[in-house]
Amino acid sequence: MSDYSDYIPVTSAAKKVRATLRTAFPKTKISTTSGTCGISVEWANDIGPSVKEVENVLCAAPFITSAEGWNDTKILKADGYLIQLWSFNAAEREAEQRERELRRQKEEEEWQRGSAALAEARRAEEPALEAIEAPRQSRQQESNAAVFEAFNRLRQRAEAGVEFAEGDRRRPSWAPPMILGDELAAICRTLGWLGAEDKPIGRLWAQFASPRRSAGYLREHVSGHGLGDITCRSFELFAGSERGLRGQILFEAQQAAPGEWRFGPSVYFSAYESPHEREWEGLVRERERLTHDLVHVNFNDEARAREEKRLAEIDRKIAEIDHADAQKAQQRREKQQLRLRAYELTRARMLDFVGAPDVQMQLAARLWGHCCRCGRELTDPVSLERGIGPDCWNDICNGIRRLAAEGERREVISWLVGVPLELLDTILGEQP
Repeated sequence: MSDYSDYIPVTSAAKKVRATLRTAFPKTKISTTSGTCGISVEWANDIGPSVKEVENVLCAAPFITSAEGWNDTKILKADGYLIQLWSFNAAEREAEQRERELRRQKEEEEWQRGSAALAEARRAEEPALEAIEAPRQSRQQESNAAVFEAFNRLRQRAEAGVEFAEGDRRRPSWAPPMILGDELAAICRTLGWLGAEDKPIGRLWAQFASPRRSAGYLREHVSGHGLGDITCRSFELFAGSERGLRGQILFEAQQAAPGEWRFGPSVYFSAYESPHEREWEGLVRERERLTHDLVHVNFNDEARAREEKRLAEIDRKIAEIDHADAQKAQQRREKQQLRLRAYELTRARMLDFVGAPDVQMQLAARLWGHCCRCGRELTDPVSLERGIGPDCWNDICNGIRRLAAEGERREVISWLVGVPLELLDTILGEQP
């Protein structure tokens, strides 16, 4: 085991050094501090002793050990702790402090001038970079009971068109096609939401509640938005035949409460953010500094010409950044205008669609060349004409017969499966 009985803290050694120096030089203010690097002794040599005199006093103390160092200096230790001697000229130190304070004040004034110039430059640049203001979603459509009823009927059609298998962990899929129209399709192609070779159709994707039992328990016993037995919760329209990203939604309808819907998407356009913002800020500050110095500093002809050349170069770089940012901001605003126009056209198309979904689905399926129910490609002329593939048509016929056998009224069956009454009677009169 180590014996620490002779251990002396560095603070105790520093106190001995301080007492020795105060006794030897009572009229001199000598600062003594201790730390992990040893003991530091500092004093003003213009009104106090020299370094040699301090060394001689310390070497005479019994707790000090000394050794010869580099350049005729001595290495002093107090109880094993290294002593560092620092002497300074008080007048020079005071002058350095004044100079440092003046330099700090100059830098602060320069920073304030640069900040003011930067704020003024930003105010001048804002009109070119700001985004368009997205109008608030009109609530006239949202409060229209007829629109609510149309979407409720569409929801019931979606629920009738899919089956929830007991124990199935997957959500069903129901995404009827819809013709977008020439202007809306052109906008979607410009925004990159529709390919150049894609047909001008979109698909209305229904979002169903999770069929898992745990999700059903949470909806019934925990959630405040359980919506009872309603399984179809929302619709999202995307351009093209595939489901896109969240930012590419053309239209959405969410079930807020039984019989009530919220429509969107709600949009907010942010201002353009330049990728050269930091560089631009630094150039504006430097321009302000050079402009101030050219007025208040006496340069010789060569230095003034050099500073003026530098100022002209900075002006050129700032103008280039401003021009590039204004162009990109304008392109951004044009896209934002296109998005608003796309939302406006889509809302009108959705009202047409929910008013006659079966006709709209079949027209889109013929244009698309795929089944309006399952999305499979149609090949035979009969399927292309009716917009429904043979497998889905058989499912429709079987569903009609099943509902009729259960005693469902003809009008309800016609609406649920999307076939006119005359065709319904023909199907029921055929032998399965």
